[in-house]
Amino acid sequence: MPDATPALGLPYLLPNQAQKHVTHNESLAMLDILVQLVLQAHDATAPPGSPDEGDSYGLSATPSGDWAGHGGEIASWQDGAWHFLAPQAGWRAWSAADPALLVFDGAAWQPPGFNPVALLGVNTSADTTNRFSVKSPASLFDHAGSDHHLKVNKASVADTASLLFQTGYSGRAEFGTVGDDNFRIKVSPDGAAWTDALTIDKTTGRVGVGTGSPGFELEVNGLVGCSSPSPGFYLTETDQSADERIWRVTTGGSNFFVQAVNDVGSSAQHGLVMTRDGSTVNSIRLLTEGVIALFVASGQNVAIGHTAPSTRLHVNGPVRVGQYAKAGLPDAASVGAGTIAYVTDASGGAQLACSNGASWRKVSDGAVV
Repeated sequence: MPDATPALGLPYLLPNQAQKHVTHNESLAMLDILVQLVLQAHDATAPPGSPDEGDSYGLSATPSGDWAGHGGEIASWQDGAWHFLAPQAGWRAWSAADPALLVFDGAAWQPPGFNPVALLGVNTSADTTNRFSVKSPASLFDHAGSDHHLKVNKASVADTASLLFQTGYSGRAEFGTVGDDNFRIKVSPDGAAWTDALTIDKTTGRVGVGTGSPGFELEVNGLVGCSSPSPGFYLTETDQSADERIWRVTTGGSNFFVQAVNDVGSSAQHGLVMTRDGSTVNSIRLLTEGVIALFVASGQNVAIGHTAPSTRLHVNGPVRVGQYAKAGLPDAASVGAGTIAYVTDASGGAQLACSNGASWRKVSDGAVV
C-alpha cells in the first residue's frame, strides 16, 4: 500500500502507526492549502517580508531566499514556516493579484482555455445558430497595442457576410457583401421586403444609389434633393488651380443658380440664373463676368445686353450678320423667308439682303442681288 494518495499526495494513516494525529493533521494542513486554493501571486520570485498565516504563492522556475530550490511549487506559510507542494496538471487556483482563475498546465499557471468551445453565452444562452451570444448594454472589441480588425468571412461569392440590425429580432437594416461580393446597404420595413439603398461595385468602386449596377462613378436611380437655407451641389475640376476649380449649383429666393465659386466659398459669380413662378420657369439669364449677356423673358422674348425685350429679339447694341459673296449665299428656300445676310458683291455695292423664301433680295430696293 502506498504511503500517500495519488492525486494530492495526502499521507495515509498506516496500521500500528504511532502518533496518528500528526499524520492526520498534516493531511488537514495540505487540504487547507489545496481546497479552494488562493494564490497571492503566481510566478513569484522572492518571499514576502511579513506573510499572513495561510498565504500561498505559485513560485517561478528560479525563486530565491527561503524558496530557493522549490521552483514551480506552491509555497504556503503555516505555523511560522514555509511549506511546499508540487502542483499537478489540472489543478485550479484563484489568483488574488490579477484577479483571475488560473489552471496549472504542468509547467505554469495559465488562464483557463476555451479553444475551441462549441457554444458560448454571455449573460444569455447561445444556440446552434447563434453560437456566440451576448446580452449587454454594450460590447467592446479593443486593440492589443495598435490595430484592431473585425473580420466577417463567408464561404463563397453567393453567400452573405454582413451585419444585420434588428427591431424585435426582425431585420431592418443590413450592410456587407450580401449574395455577391459587392458592398451593399439594405433596408427593410418588416424584415421580409428588402431594398438596396446603396451599392459599391467590387471592381470599379462605382457607387449606386437605388441601383445595384452603377454605370458611373455615382449613379442615382431616382430624384436627388438638397435642402437647407443655402443648399448646393459642388463640382470640382481637379486639374485646375485654386479658386478656379469649383462650380456650385444652388437655389435661393425662387431662383436657380449655376455659379463659379472660390475655394472657401466666400465669392460666387453667377453664370446661369433661372427664376420661377410656382412650377413655371418665367425667366432665364446668362451672365459673363457678372453682367447679363442674354435674358429670356416669360413671353419668350429674348434680350441681349438688357432685361426688357419688347420684341422676339431685342438687342441693345450693334448686330452683325454673316457676309457672303453672291456665289456663296445659302439657298434662299432652305434658310427660309426673313433670313438676313450681308452680300459683299451685290449689284450697286455691298449691302444687306433678305430671303423671301425663293430668292435673295436687296433690302435697299427689293431687287435680286
